[in-house]
Amino acid sequence: MNASQKELIKATVPILKKNGNDLITYFYQRMLSNNPELKNIFNMANQASGKQQNALSGAVLAYAENIENPTVLINTLKSIGNKHVSLNIQPEQYDIVGNHLIGSIKEVLGDLATTELIDA
Repeated sequence: MNASQKELIKATVPILKKNGNDLITYFYQRMLSNNPELKNIFNMANQASGKQQNALSGAVLAYAENIENPTVLINTLKSIGNKHVSLNIQPEQYDIVGNHLIGSIKEVLGDLATTELIDA
């Protein structure tokens, strides 16, 4: 990631602070309605309570805030990795999540989701 891309990511912090949870809620609705086979992976009680959305929006915000030094997130990333291993998450599932996350960013942010930002 180059310096310009890092600046674009850092510029999203105010948006993520204000609307990150709405974005992630939209993302989960989009993904789970288009890929219902993933519902067995996600805790639906945590989906209903908003706990899952809060966790992911917090993680995305933390990444954007720490784009210059992502090593501060190592303990969180280890915890996420351990959870994914315990759930036997497969590489193709990351592709599905990534496609829906990028799609959600484009749909929710509209014109603010420039090609440069999406590439970053």
